[in-house]
Amino acid sequence: MRSGKIVKLIGAVVTALLFMELAVQNEPVGAQGRTGLVLAHYYAWFDPSSFNNGKTPFTNPSPYFSTDAGVMTTHVQQAKGVGIDGFVQSWFGPNASQQTEPNFAQLLNIASANGFTAAVTFEPINPFLPDNNARIGALQTLLATHAQHPAYLRIDGRPVIFFWASWALSVDDWRAIRAAADPGNTAIWIAEGGNAD
Repeated sequence: MRSGKIVKLIGAVVTALLFMELAVQNEPVGAQGRTGLVLAHYYAWFDPSSFNNGKTPFTNPSPYFSTDAGVMTTHVQQAKGVGIDGFVQSWFGPNASQQTEPNFAQLLNIASANGFTAAVTFEPINPFLPDNNARIGALQTLLATHAQHPAYLRIDGRPVIFFWASWALSVDDWRAIRAAADPGNTAIWIAEGGNAD
């Protein structure tokens, strides 16, 4: 039964692009009585210069700072208004000198205040996580801190962590990272290893 929930969860994440289209049209995403979660990817590293022609495939009518709590609250409320249950935010690890860490902490608090949920897409290939020891430490910190927040996404009581670029590390690397970072398999890892089948 749990694998069925995970498959539904993965399918819901794939609907993120649908969310963007429907949010523009201001139509609800799901039909009444839907089962499963609807999640959307959320990127929290923008500033007004991010929306210049050539940097993104669209021009935002209101360029913003991702650090702005008011903007983040508006995004959460807009998402809820079209049937999204939570955001899955890209996360570069616990180093507070980069935006994804403090912005994710802020997102969790805003999500909690708005009956919303949030999880991370762990980005293992970034300048703040140069090796597997750093990746392990980041995941341990995530599980000890953010994953304990009441707004963090859980399935059957277990926190859910999504992974980007799982192909960038070997299956043996992922096995070692999982064994060290989450030896009791307390979390659900989505896109674990190198084989997406």
